[in-house]
Amino acid sequence: MRSDEQRYKTIGLMIFTAIIIFSVVGIVIIGFKMVKKNEEAKLVAAADTEYMKKQKQDTESQEGSQEEKSTEESLNIEEFLDSATDSDKNTNAAADSDSDTEVSKADAKVYLIQGNEKSSNRYEKADHLSYTTVTKYTLQDLSILDSYGLKITRNEIFARHGRMFNDQELQEYFKRQQWYVPQIAANDFDTSCLNEVEKYNVNLISVYEEQIGGK
Repeated sequence: MRSDEQRYKTIGLMIFTAIIIFSVVGIVIIGFKMVKKNEEAKLVAAADTEYMKKQKQDTESQEGSQEEKSTEESLNIEEFLDSATDSDKNTNAAADSDSDTEVSKADAKVYLIQGNEKSSNRYEKADHLSYTTVTKYTLQDLSILDSYGLKITRNEIFARHGRMFNDQELQEYFKRQQWYVPQIAANDFDTSCLNEVEKYNVNLISVYEEQIGGK
């Protein structure tokens, strides 16, 4: 009897010991997995942080490039307008002192042509500057015009050389002018027929329209 009791006690102790060992091993395995999972989470978080940092740097770099480009374009426009103002002064001064140049008073004087308020055509309603082949427009001249007036003044330079226009209202406006002789389709028109003053005036108006957002 004592032998059997001793044997049962031994077996029970072995079972208990085995349970303890398995429990400890299980706890160790679970702890190891948790540690590994935490390390993986930290790696993922670090990778995400690095990615977001890179994305932010790329975005800031792109925004900086766009701002720099916009600044350069703005400076180019301002430089052109500044040079245009200086050139106007020099050109007009030279024209006044040049006694060998024969210029009619109508050609040399830039004056405002009043629009027709009663017309249904928006271009005919707009005031615009008189056409000239010898006098450069100034910023002060352009400042009194609205977007339609600027458009008429610019396109009349082309119309005087027989260009036709895809804008139906603009075409109808010029067709009502006695001097207009439509000869050249818009896509076939070559600006090389313009003289230096006409080219200057076209460029000045285009830049001014771009600056005020009226083109």
